[in-house]
Amino acid sequence: MGRFGKIRQLAGYCYAVKNYLRTPKGCHDAVDYARAAVIMASVSAIVGLVINLVYQNL
Repeated sequence: MGRFGKIRQLAGYCYAVKNYLRTPKGCHDAVDYARAAVIMASVSAIVGLVINLVYQNL
């Protein structure tokens, strides 16, 4: 598979994801994944801040 084959394969994946996101289930899943990512980032930031505060005071 040459360079253009990989580009064509990537375009196929993008097409499949786009079609999946057009369905009600795909849209719902995308919202759930985004919500989970925001929650994980928030928890990581809070834990990082707490650890930073604890180690600053030692």
